[in-house]
Amino acid sequence: MRRLRVHLYLLTVAIFLASSCDKPLDITAENSAANLTPLELANLSKSADTKAGNNLSFPVIWSDGVVKSLRGTYGDPVFGGLYFTADNYNWYVQNDPLNEWQAQSVNAVTEGFETPVEVTTIDWGDNLESKAWPFGSQIRVETVLYKTLTTPMTAFTMQMEDPTQSGLTEVWGTNGVTYDSYEATVYSGTAKLVIQKLLKDREDSTLTTTWDPTRSAWTGDIGTPLFESGVWNAVDGPTAYSAEINVQGKVIYGYNWVTRKTASGAGDYRITFVLDPSSPTVYNTDFGANTTILPREEGEEVVILEEPDLAGGVARLDAQNNITYIDVRLTLKNGSGKPGGGKGKGEGGGGGGGKPDHAGNGGQVGGGQGNH
Repeated sequence: MRRLRVHLYLLTVAIFLASSCDKPLDITAENSAANLTPLELANLSKSADTKAGNNLSFPVIWSDGVVKSLRGTYGDPVFGGLYFTADNYNWYVQNDPLNEWQAQSVNAVTEGFETPVEVTTIDWGDNLESKAWPFGSQIRVETVLYKTLTTPMTAFTMQMEDPTQSGLTEVWGTNGVTYDSYEATVYSGTAKLVIQKLLKDREDSTLTTTWDPTRSAWTGDIGTPLFESGVWNAVDGPTAYSAEINVQGKVIYGYNWVTRKTASGAGDYRITFVLDPSSPTVYNTDFGANTTILPREEGEEVVILEEPDLAGGVARLDAQNNITYIDVRLTLKNGSGKPGGGKGKGEGGGGGGGKPDHAGNGGQVGGGQGNH
């Protein structure tokens, strides 16, 4: 049985209080980790007063030479803050200013890495692949690029405090043990997200669309972009498209799609991730002949075949144009599938998650806070 505990090194606290005008973590007898729920611990560890984002736990390749600032110093971790105890280890939690660590990263342009960097696998959020969503929902759109390595990079062992939690109540930490990872995430400064509404059902055999690389958008049986933004636009806030370090310590691309604001009713929407050669960043990243889409994780909810209108999207890849896309269905609020009167019961109410990589658990790369 897991038992939460709080451990603060007195000397570290004294230094922190003397050097910071920010309010320190409120660790009292009444507010000890042993008495906190997972949500309370998560909120404490990423309190706005701490000004601390997530630490990098999984290696990253800065494929285009755009290097983002990270918390801590590689090779010199500091563990003096909140932790929970499990499997005979103390696991030091994310978002705490007294816990800092940094996995290995490499600048592919300046450090002799193979160029261009070819992505090995692409991982879309399982929430997009598992089901349709009601129009009006807030949907988390996440994409992660991975590269298989021949020479390993250093990663930190991570564990979740309570596997039954998800989203804002997740608490992750490291025991400080490193390992050799033969996989790394890839960050490209050319990444862009485009959302367009299909003018026909996604199953319609007559649906015709063509990617226009000069416009970075689809043409044909599809509307003009309802949202399009590259990571280089550097817009802060929950509605921006950006890279962030999630609570697990991985660099991911994320966007909170508020469909009531950036969609035009029920229907099918194409979400496209493109490595845009027209971006201001010098292009150095490719999807190649060997790039694949990572299958949906085992155990995720699957919509039964009797309700095909409520099925999730299928991620696809066009390596020639360096794009990957997924057609996501938004249902009517009363639960029917297609806007033309599809059958089946929809999911009621809003929602925003899928994988445990939610906006509330991430901080923009560069040490931003993890409470968007």
